[in-house]
Amino acid sequence: MMVTAVVALTLAATNATPVQVQGTSRCPTAAEVAAILPELLPTTEASYPDVAWIETTGLDLQIELRSLSGEVVFSRRLTSSGTCADLATIAAVVIASWTAERNPGISLLQPGVLAPPKPMAPPPPSTPAGQTSGKSPPPAPQGRRREFDSSVALGSSVNSAGFVGAARVEAGMRGRRWGLRAGFAAETARSATIETRTVSWRRYGLSLGPTLALVERWVRLDARAEIFAGFTTVAGHGFEPDHQSSALAPGLALALRLEAATGWIRPWIEVGGQYWLASQEIAITRQLQSNLRVPLPSSEGRLFAGISVLLSR
Repeated sequence: MMVTAVVALTLAATNATPVQVQGTSRCPTAAEVAAILPELLPTTEASYPDVAWIETTGLDLQIELRSLSGEVVFSRRLTSSGTCADLATIAAVVIASWTAERNPGISLLQPGVLAPPKPMAPPPPSTPAGQTSGKSPPPAPQGRRREFDSSVALGSSVNSAGFVGAARVEAGMRGRRWGLRAGFAAETARSATIETRTVSWRRYGLSLGPTLALVERWVRLDARAEIFAGFTTVAGHGFEPDHQSSALAPGLALALRLEAATGWIRPWIEVGGQYWLASQEIAITRQLQSNLRVPLPSSEGRLFAGISVLLSR
């Protein structure tokens, strides 16, 4: 009986996680993936000399198999369309398949273990020197996704009248390439001295337009075109009497935005410009003289820095 107990303790001690699984992913966690690997790989007295790294990339799961020197040997991105438990199983199958590729003496077809399903099979490694590859595997299927987010930003607007502060709030939806965004922007007041008196004006804009993803890696570069309904308010100071007025005008806007492509909170920076399609003027009525008209700038440049919060997909 004593000998049997010693043998059982020895076997339990050697049944360690076959491959080190590390990473920052929370769905699934590294521990959840590591717990499944012993069911897919044969038990050995030592771990295989590789490290599996998992992390969340946007709404997807990025998996890498790295050598001890840190070199990325295999890499794959999984679309997170299932539960955390489903993703943990899929990730474990992928890592086990890579480990078998790296260790020719290992077979995944152990008693009681099913072969990895074909749709989940990872791409093969690069062909070693002296060998040729038969054919390339089909690309991994990519499911459709829709992301909904809201964002806030602060920045500056510049035209021939100078710089002012600006703020913007947005809501948007986008897929892998195309999206749609709606926003509201407001500027601080500009002022000008006209015949020893002061006139101030402020502009607002309600916009809507499509977006197009030009680049999507660790960062995302989007181009956006918008139409906007602009609203301008004007107030005189020091006139007798002072007047206030407002007017609506349409416009067009273009912008480029560089944004982080991962996580639920994504900082971004944007540069762009807008053009008011209808001319606007400040009119000053003078007694015994012709009225004075001062045109407002029609084009403006803008720079914003903001944060987007992913609401759902």
